[in-house]
Amino acid sequence: MSVTPPAAKVIPKQSKLGMAKVLGGALRDWVVRRPLPGVEQATSLRHSSDTRQMIIILCIMEGVLAFLVSRMVPPVLRPAHAVLEVSIVLIGFGAVAAMHRHPHLLTSERITLRTGFLGAVEIPVQAISSVGRGLRTVTGRGLRSIADEGDAVACSVGASVNMYMEFDRPLSLNLGKPGVVAAKKIYFAADDPDAAMRAIRAVVKP
Repeated sequence: MSVTPPAAKVIPKQSKLGMAKVLGGALRDWVVRRPLPGVEQATSLRHSSDTRQMIIILCIMEGVLAFLVSRMVPPVLRPAHAVLEVSIVLIGFGAVAAMHRHPHLLTSERITLRTGFLGAVEIPVQAISSVGRGLRTVTGRGLRSIADEGDAVACSVGASVNMYMEFDRPLSLNLGKPGVVAAKKIYFAADDPDAAMRAIRAVVKP
């Protein structure tokens, strides 16, 4: 008799409209310093600090470049150019806010690996057999399969991941168009991998 794999829940990536709402809402809540949702009864694990820093630098550079370019744009086109540049910068800071306001969440029952705007996955703690550090690059963004490792997936905003969790039984994860993957391992990113590893190990039953 086959054993039913532990239940995991995939939260798919939003549509373009849904993503715009996520970015806009996150930016608004970030500006007004609204408390983070869902962290009251969970341990939050920050992620994607390198991506956030890179986007902030690009937004600042975009603002400087926009000012210089606007002086060369015909006056009749300057309002449209200004709207375009402001939109680009707001999208960038919205992405930063979404990542900041959606850390990974760990409870005694589940760990939710989140990206902010590219989907998430909830994994039952009872399914985790081990957790460790492992720096590698995985092509793509969000929750995705790994071309050279058929029984593994990755969940991160950027291509770089620095942690992994292994499962005692395969988890059935529906990745959408790529199909369902029976995952024995998941790679993800954490800003403080040592602290994340200690926190996860503390709730995983030996």
